[in-house]
Amino acid sequence: MLVEASATMRYVLQGFYESSDYEVHSFSSYVEASKALSSQYTTFETEYQCVIAGWPKSRKIEGGSEFLKLLEAPDFHDLPVIILAQDLRADTRAWVATRDHTVLVPWKAYQSSKNLVNKLIGQDISQEAEVFSSKFPNSDISILVVDDSPSIRYALSDLLNLHGYKVSVVDTAEKGLVAAQQSNFDIAIIDFYLEESTGDELCSKLLSDDKTQHMTCAILTGTYSDHIIHRSLRAGAVECMFKNESSELLLARIDAISHLIRGKKQLKEDHNRLDAILGSVKDGVYGVDKKGYLTFVNSRAKTLLGYAEDSNLVGKRAHDLFHHSDVSGKPVPPEACEIHRAYAHEITTQNMDGVFFDYQGKAISVNYTIRPLTLEGTVAGSIVEFSPKEESTVVDPRTWNNLTYDALTGLMNKRYFESFLNNEVRRTTRSQAYTSLLIIDVEYCARGHQQVRAVKPVSIAKSENMVRTVARVLTDSFRTTDLIGYLGNGQFGVIITHNHAEDALYVTRKLIQKIYAVSLQMKFARLTCAAGLLSIHKFAQFSGSQMLSKTQLGCQIAKHRGLYHAFLCDNNETFPCLPKPREKSHSPIASRQHKAANSAT
Repeated sequence: MLVEASATMRYVLQGFYESSDYEVHSFSSYVEASKALSSQYTTFETEYQCVIAGWPKSRKIEGGSEFLKLLEAPDFHDLPVIILAQDLRADTRAWVATRDHTVLVPWKAYQSSKNLVNKLIGQDISQEAEVFSSKFPNSDISILVVDDSPSIRYALSDLLNLHGYKVSVVDTAEKGLVAAQQSNFDIAIIDFYLEESTGDELCSKLLSDDKTQHMTCAILTGTYSDHIIHRSLRAGAVECMFKNESSELLLARIDAISHLIRGKKQLKEDHNRLDAILGSVKDGVYGVDKKGYLTFVNSRAKTLLGYAEDSNLVGKRAHDLFHHSDVSGKPVPPEACEIHRAYAHEITTQNMDGVFFDYQGKAISVNYTIRPLTLEGTVAGSIVEFSPKEESTVVDPRTWNNLTYDALTGLMNKRYFESFLNNEVRRTTRSQAYTSLLIIDVEYCARGHQQVRAVKPVSIAKSENMVRTVARVLTDSFRTTDLIGYLGNGQFGVIITHNHAEDALYVTRKLIQKIYAVSLQMKFARLTCAAGLLSIHKFAQFSGSQMLSKTQLGCQIAKHRGLYHAFLCDNNETFPCLPKPREKSHSPIASRQHKAANSAT
């Protein structure tokens, strides 16, 4: 039965349903429709299976009220009814809400009523040709609809079920909260105006509950209102959807939300898979970004370092937790920590000995490897693998210092410096970074002699004291981007990071000038030095030891060319590092020093 006063709308609807092989009896008068409905049982197999009626624009329309009362009668209690209305007025919604087997459909969405007819009269809709196309098999997304309007619940349930979503509907906020806690819903579509609450209140409760905080909430409202949108977004909703918008637009919004949810699920699955893989590794493994902040930690690393499985380590700086101090317990700033520097400079280290500190602050001797983590061709951080050394759980400070640091200067020893130089060669080859190797060869002699091993050499004690003095000068001039070590026999090595070749020359001159200034302060001895400078990125085909040998040879060449000179290995050029002396000097010591330098030149 089709009842519609408008001839145009009646014609459209009749053609629409007849094209779907339905037998349609149409009426323009509610009075005639009531008579036909009342007399349907007088003839065998002529009863109506569904009534589709346009909502009377006014109860004063002849027969309108009587027709609605007839549908409420016990004889027609189980008869499915679809009400088509231009707007969803309160009286229309109230009548639909009080009658079972009744659905309210906006006129603009009349095409969706065919699917409702199929459902209401129990037909199989799986073979229906007119269904919306879906980008995804949406059975992996479950949706909870909370709306006090039966017509809206039915309409949304049918529309979403048609597109493969798993849908549950409830009519109150209390039932919605209980349903969400008992089932694992992905999306909640909540009517803003509920009978005993508002949608934003239910949204806040869902997102603050541990069981339901994973849900994505969207608010459904009948009209556009700034204060509704603001309240909904403040409560944590990601969307505000409107009841009067087209089905295509509503589905597009839900499809976009579903896409984000699938992405989150995939990330969680990937994280769990990675965690399972890393958990099976016998070594401790953790990852950091380029600033040294933890991005993941496997269970073995937590066990080795004494952290509970539920410890919130991700997002904290590894330096502050694991390698914040040296073996003696003295704090080491991040810029001076070799491990932290490896994160920032994409340095690879293999089987290095070091010390980590566990949750209780106890030092543990470890062997570690650091590798840059590359994602889609871009370095996103570093992966660190470590294991405790079998011979000792707690580090012996003397062993640690002998292996990595020079006892006289406290700087990296030659072995440790050369390992970092090899890492720098690999990093430069990969990233085309600009770095240089500088070796400063310092000699010491008694005042009045130009060479260290002259007739009157200084004592061993004084010589060692001057080595420490030069080490302090270089350390005070230390840039956080550079590395410095003592190579023995008065030679200091510096790995300089720079943007231009002139920067390396500037650093070389400054360091030699500072050593010269210290020499002027000495009364009974003097310092002389020469330097070799080599661009690591230009000699990347060499190993670290080959670069050291070539740069040390440059020191010898510079020493023969003149005191306080440097030899640039890139183009076989020697340049002086001291400023030109003034014509008249008020310092007799400085005058003698310049005269000695000039005579040697």
